[in-house]
Amino acid sequence: LGTLVIGSAGNSGSGAAGGPTTSPGTEFSGFSVGASNYQRGIASFSSGTVVGPNSAITFDAAFNSVSYPDTYPREFVKPDVSAPGVSVLSAGPLGGDIGDPAATYSFSSGTSMAAPHAAGAVALVQSATSVEHSPEAIENALAETAEKPSGAPATNERYPVRCRYHQRPRGDRDGRTR
Repeated sequence: LGTLVIGSAGNSGSGAAGGPTTSPGTEFSGFSVGASNYQRGIASFSSGTVVGPNSAITFDAAFNSVSYPDTYPREFVKPDVSAPGVSVLSAGPLGGDIGDPAATYSFSSGTSMAAPHAAGAVALVQSATSVEHSPEAIENALAETAEKPSGAPATNERYPVRCRYHQRPRGDRDGRTR
């Protein structure tokens, strides 16, 4: 059925305005993850944007710049979801002092701290049943059941309405504009 590819959205956000989503978070076929904070809001550093032909830089397997793929919709929102990414306790001395100089773990923040939470949710969804779910079904389940913070706008580049397989801006299911 396939593999669900999860990518961090990037840490170039500038508060409520969002910010450029970076690779691999801009990949249309991947599941992009932003960072949320302990107050259940979007972390100020978490990237989020509308991706389109004028804002995306695409590469082939040999890292040569290529045209925006015809199979992509003219515009789509990234990230797909957000997960805890502020002051996450993680293996390795990443920088956040925990008061023990010999510690092999520390606190760190970023969308790279949030992506493992989403990967764990994917594993839980897949293991909850004996059915082998498609990547699209798992993406939809996570995106459609994600809770938006109270007072969040109905939709914008930081809070997509629904997963891209159900509602595509300016395009149909296969991403072609009509």
